[in-house]
Amino acid sequence: MHDRLIQEMYDTNDPILTYLYPKIGLSINSIDHWVHVNTDLPNDTFTVTNYGIDTLNYTITDDASWFSCNPDNGSSSGESDTINIIYHTAGLAIGDYSATISVADPNAMNTPQQITVEIQVRQPGDLDHDYDVDQEDFGFFQACYSGLGQTFPPGCEEADMDSDTDVDRIDFNNFYPCMAGPNQTPGC
Repeated sequence: MHDRLIQEMYDTNDPILTYLYPKIGLSINSIDHWVHVNTDLPNDTFTVTNYGIDTLNYTITDDASWFSCNPDNGSSSGESDTINIIYHTAGLAIGDYSATISVADPNAMNTPQQITVEIQVRQPGDLDHDYDVDQEDFGFFQACYSGLGQTFPPGCEEADMDSDTDVDRIDFNNFYPCMAGPNQTPGC
């Protein structure tokens, strides 16, 4: 009967449970990025919150070698801790990568919380993601061309090859050396 009561309290978010069993809350559920090969991602942050009144001793683990978390453990009492994700993606080959950050408290009777981190490492200029840079990619590039100082259209982030929020002649000068033709290794 006790177990059934506790489950019912969980299912209905009974506030009494906050005091009986400290819980962990995360500020985000998943993170998705794309990055050009040989570059690193900007760092991300997420928040771990203690919804209990006792000290929350948590640990953070991840199953990836392309990022780390700082701090990776700590404690708080009714507070929130900001965790910084530090990416080390420059050494990754082109492809898709996924990892899970798990946040668990050994002193609390709660299910570990998880964040999924997914990234795609792409070839510069491969705007259609088929592992070459050809006329199809040039068509995408042309459609994204905005001119100096003009914001590019939605969905054109990858065509902005110098990351200055426009797609102009400088981006074309970066894109053009990549052109190698269908099924050919990109030139950049």
